[in-house]
Amino acid sequence: MIYNTIVEDCFFHPRHVGDLEPRDGLSLVTEQLDRAGERLWLGCLLDSDKIIKAQFKAQGSPYTIAALEWLCRETEGKKRDAIMPVDYQKLVDLLAISDTNYPAALRVSDLFNALVEKIHRNRGQ
Repeated sequence: MIYNTIVEDCFFHPRHVGDLEPRDGLSLVTEQLDRAGERLWLGCLLDSDKIIKAQFKAQGSPYTIAALEWLCRETEGKKRDAIMPVDYQKLVDLLAISDTNYPAALRVSDLFNALVEKIHRNRGQ
């Protein structure tokens, strides 16, 4: 299968795989377990107003890994208020995800949006 350059870069060169090590800041995590028992994990470490670090763990298609890595890259270093939910269609378009693989975009966007909700709910902590 041929992937676009974003999928190839994010899948073959991920920089955000692993656990968070909370030091100074608030650690927020969201998880999702699918019917096959595969777990997606996404978290971030925040200071008073920005995302210090974003990390993920996942098993799944290259699209799943690439989407999580891309979202971590886009999130890390941003102010809390700048973090907005993502529509699965944006991931489908950005990563050129085929019709048969679009559920990966649904899962990742649901996971990310749950984290965004936690980020906005925990302001000022």
